Amino acid sequence: MNPLVSVVMSVYNGAPYLAEAIESILHQTFQDFEFIIINDGSIDASREIIQRYTNQDARIVPTSQDNIGLTRSLNKGIQLARGEYIARQDADDLSVPTRLELQLPWVADRGYDLCCSRTWLIEAQRPTPRLSFWLPKRLLMLKQNPFIHGTYLMRKDLLQELGGYDENFRYAQDYELMTRWLGAGYSVKYLRDCLYQTRRTQSSISQSKREEQVEFGKQIRRRWREELFSK
Repeated sequence: MNPLVSVVMSVYNGAPYLAEAIESILHQTFQDFEFIIINDGSIDASREIIQRYTNQDARIVPTSQDNIGLTRSLNKGIQLARGEYIARQDADDLSVPTRLELQLPWVADRGYDLCCSRTWLIEAQRPTPRLSFWLPKRLLMLKQNPFIHGTYLMRKDLLQELGGYDENFRYAQDYELMTRWLGAGYSVKYLRDCLYQTRRTQSSISQSKREEQVEFGKQIRRRWREELFSK
């Protein structure tokens, strides 16, 4: 039988925090999942760490490849996924043990298409601010993507309908996806609970590729503004 959820994680030189990230998924209170881990051309010990956990837990589906970047790797993970729902996990972050258990009912039983949550910023020792709920999500997106990519749990069929992640966006791919998600009329449930822990290091994409992310973000906002105000 196929698992209900496919957790997809791409790793590039993630050895320092990879074991913790993997264990945070393996120790979920909800257990009906497969864990697709893509080693995206790492040259550190990531491959060996992934293999060690693969030997211990049959739910892990490992794959290794030359480095192609996060966006293309996520699309590969979606193609490999057997579950009805796709959950994201980043290689240096942590999911709290009840994350999948608390998110899944919103998409499986309560009519939402994607569920995400707040996160705890590990280095800052504080949670992310709550969304400004008096503003429609579409208007919030004019400034930035207020939703934490690592917390996404979404319907795979709708993700496939959209064509997955846009491979023209090497960075800010989650922001671009969310504009198409909302533009297609798909729903989002934002949980105020912190079900995830985000680690911001100098090697994190948000830090090491900040300029590139800013430029991609400008493109996304410009296109989203045109779509909103052309209707």
